[in-house]
Amino acid sequence: MDSNLIITPATGYHWSEGKEIKPWVTEHPAVRTHPKTGLEGLYINRMFTTRFSNMSVIESQSLLEFLFNQMEAYDITCPFKWSKGDVLIWDNRFTLHYPINDFSGVRRKMILTSVMEAI
Repeated sequence: MDSNLIITPATGYHWSEGKEIKPWVTEHPAVRTHPKTGLEGLYINRMFTTRFSNMSVIESQSLLEFLFNQMEAYDITCPFKWSKGDVLIWDNRFTLHYPINDFSGVRRKMILTSVMEAI
């Protein structure tokens, strides 16, 4: 197996039937290329990424922790202070979204939309 592949296990819960579904495992590159800019970016996250495909969980742990910390470094983040009427747009293909609950007592309405390009 290629060393840049990551194994990503996930477990789920089938809400409509109220029972757990079987965990699944998938592999994908640890680095991917943005389709428009050609820039490379990490395609990993703390929630699902557990190891590189050619390494054990223990062997992968320190490298993944280093990469996660680089991705989450404050100096490359974009904290956003919401004001009434604000609209925020980001490229979900290459943005690590880390929401924080900083709007206690305020109703926030979110609308998710996708833009598709004709091929």
